[in-house]
Amino acid sequence: MHRKLLAAAALFPLLAAGINAVQAQPAEMPKQERPAFERPTFTKEQLQNLFKLRSTIEQKSHAGRIAILQEAERCVTAAQTPPALKACEQGEREAHQKLRNQLRTEAEQLRSQYGLPKPPQGPWGQHHPGSMAQ
Repeated sequence: MHRKLLAAAALFPLLAAGINAVQAQPAEMPKQERPAFERPTFTKEQLQNLFKLRSTIEQKSHAGRIAILQEAERCVTAAQTPPALKACEQGEREAHQKLRNQLRTEAEQLRSQYGLPKPPQGPWGQHHPGSMAQ
């Protein structure tokens, strides 16, 4: 046990240095070498239509999350045993995943329709805040 702690303590500075080096790389990269995000040019009508469609997707997201939470609340209130409560939580997770997948598909269709690039991904595959794929 003591050896494992010593080994972990010895590795920690190396790992921390590696993490700091990875985090520092984008800031050190000159602006001209960073990948450029070029947004296609749109007419006012296209921008208005794009806004309406994105707004519709966001409204569906809100309505879907509210419905999932209301159903989960009914389920939890009715649950009488720990397995029943666990089933409520599992159902809620599955409903959230289904909604995310549905909205992601709609956002991808919208991006391809308007020729927008996929949003950049973070180091572990998650999308950046503010992207349409969340």
